Amino acid sequence: MEFLNPAAGCLLVLAVPIVLFHLLKVRRQQEITATLLFWQEILDEQRFRTFGRRFRYPLSMLAGLLFLFLLTAAALHPSVRPPENVSQTVLLVDNSASMNAVEPSEKRTRLELVKRRILRSLAESPPDAEHRIALMTASSEPRTVTGFTDHLATLRRKVREIPPTGSVTELAQAVELARRLLAGEPHSKILVYTDGNAAEIPQFLGSEEVRFLPVGRPQNNIALTRFQPRRSPGDTAEYETLFETVNFGTSQAECRLEIERDGRLIDVIPLELAPGESHTQILRSVSEQGGMLKAVLVSSDPLSSDALAADNIAFAAFPDVPVQKILFFGEENFFLEHVLRSQPNIALTRLEQCPEAIPDGAVLVIHRRVPPVIPPGHVFVIDPREDSDYCRIGEPLEVPLVTNERKESPLMRNVSFRNLRIFGMRTLIPQVSASGKPTVLASASEENPVFLEWTSPGRHVLFLSAELDRGDFALRTAFPILISNGLNRFRESHEEGPVPPRLVDPRESNLRAVPDSFGAIPADETARPRTFGYPLRLWLILAAIALSATEW
Repeated sequence: MEFLNPAAGCLLVLAVPIVLFHLLKVRRQQEITATLLFWQEILDEQRFRTFGRRFRYPLSMLAGLLFLFLLTAAALHPSVRPPENVSQTVLLVDNSASMNAVEPSEKRTRLELVKRRILRSLAESPPDAEHRIALMTASSEPRTVTGFTDHLATLRRKVREIPPTGSVTELAQAVELARRLLAGEPHSKILVYTDGNAAEIPQFLGSEEVRFLPVGRPQNNIALTRFQPRRSPGDTAEYETLFETVNFGTSQAECRLEIERDGRLIDVIPLELAPGESHTQILRSVSEQGGMLKAVLVSSDPLSSDALAADNIAFAAFPDVPVQKILFFGEENFFLEHVLRSQPNIALTRLEQCPEAIPDGAVLVIHRRVPPVIPPGHVFVIDPREDSDYCRIGEPLEVPLVTNERKESPLMRNVSFRNLRIFGMRTLIPQVSASGKPTVLASASEENPVFLEWTSPGRHVLFLSAELDRGDFALRTAFPILISNGLNRFRESHEEGPVPPRLVDPRESNLRAVPDSFGAIPADETARPRTFGYPLRLWLILAAIALSATEW
């Protein structure tokens, strides 16, 4: 036998005051009365009961001590060591996202129904020394809530404390962990409470050790599966928000998507989704300040088309407009410096020497004085006069007119060089040693490119042959727009990223995957034959109550 609460033995100290109270004698007080007639009869009755009175108070003291001993023994929580043929059961509860779906008939979530079912089973068949129970959960990270125990109160408390999650079911890992917990002991089994949203179920259907207790019925559901904002590459003040909604039901669903920024409603998008339809859309808004976005998918009929509310809300943060560092090296030019300073959210720094390396996130703007080796990073060269490892500079063109443009390039957005006379244009001849083949954005003819772009991972290099001190090119709108497009092109390379992952796993939002039966067992199979199996502490408490009633 072992005691699960040995600290309760301190209650035996209360035996000292019990003994002292019984040994304490009360001194009689003397009073003067008018007659002894009535008092004499009382003294005669007490004289006849003297022999019984001698044993009355010691027996009461022993009864009090025995009562204290029984209560202390119950508080110690004695437990008999399990015999060799003990049976063990692992209760494996699926608390993944799909278990948060509400069952219309019960008005409760599937996880709440599982908890009620387990508590009812524990009340009908409580654990004892011959039948111990462990509790586990199966979500993205299977977890052992409590090991094998016959403590009913602990099991009840742990069952009530099982939290809902928004992750996917990892049933195979959870069953493997439960098997390791059983360690191959005979008379053992694993009871899995799940709604069936797990692809691993078929591989366990033939196992005698693993049994399934299904919960829930197939339900319709709509879900917000993607929600991700980002700054627009073409405009630093604009941001784009990608969202995706999916109808996992069998009937058409009408809903609306409400988008808030910092608690203020900024957009409402009505949606009509056919069965199985996925709707993806990009919203564009303007704000130089960042903030917190909140998206809520509201169904017009949630009882029939949206059983799971956990996949209807999403949060996403987008930053303030980032400050772009511009490093300027080369000859001073009034027009170029003023155009650079007019760009929003930039920090311009003049350099006396060309850096060997460009800091991450910065852009190097070179005017005329081109170094022999272009430093790695983002570089914008304007009016080059010296050769470099990227290109050689030819002689000035006799007819400085742009005849060809690559209009589909983002660098040429809202820019037109056609029939524009640009003085000082020189032919740019790409070097063989340059990183890749450049893209010709503008040329005076097929043989005379004047605007080139080299693109490689983490690096963009632009060469523009145009003299800013002569002619009116620096005064036209094409020049500041071209500079803005180039800076945004460099900014875009930092903000490009993969398509954002889905907020929820489609397996958890697809509530139609719940089967009616998958090798399930009836609810009463979790019970076992009732024996004289009430806990020993319960018998001790009942004995203490009976003794107290007898002594009273």
